[in-house]
Amino acid sequence: MSAPGASSDPYHPSHVPRPTFDLMLPWYEPMVAWLLRDDVTRHALLDDSGVGAGHQVLEIGCGTGELTVMIALRAPYAHIYALDPSPRKLARAIGKSWEIGHPYSVFRGVAQRLPFPTESMDRVFASFVLCRLSRAQKLAALREVRRVLHIEGSLHVVDFAPPITRWESFLARTLLRGEKLRLHLAGELPALLQEAGLQRPRETGVVSAPAGRLARYVAYRT
Repeated sequence: MSAPGASSDPYHPSHVPRPTFDLMLPWYEPMVAWLLRDDVTRHALLDDSGVGAGHQVLEIGCGTGELTVMIALRAPYAHIYALDPSPRKLARAIGKSWEIGHPYSVFRGVAQRLPFPTESMDRVFASFVLCRLSRAQKLAALREVRRVLHIEGSLHVVDFAPPITRWESFLARTLLRGEKLRLHLAGELPALLQEAGLQRPRETGVVSAPAGRLARYVAYRT
């Protein structure tokens, strides 16, 4: 696959800065990991995916690279690409790739305009990124995911799900409000996956976390 080359132009999608120290990141990452039960949700997501050697793998909205690192350690002979709009988070993701000794390619951009060729990816991961997008942005991103997926490829999502317990319902009413989350909390994500052209969308597992009820989903190119 031919991915875009790195650029020195700070406004080019493939340009990311060198790793820098960010005072907030040492606090941000463990807090998010606790709120979203990363020890359970992301390992289970990788188990669902069957990612392995030789796969072309893309993570959209990679943030600081927590899941990207897990993918690289799980499948060190896969070809891994990580994309996010935040230069600061991407710089941290690059630093992690150096730390683990398993380099992956990092790109600056948004999921609605993926800088990758059609049918070039075997697996695409989306971990708590769709919940940050409007419905129109979600649909555009998912259509782009379908475009870049290989004919036998699959999308693997972990995100917020409809509340069941009283605590989850309380969180949904107080903290997880807003139009971007409404679709997730109503259980409509599988229908949106299908609307984007992805096939056989289904829920593969759920977990209760401090941030609310979380679900994993899979959908296929064909």
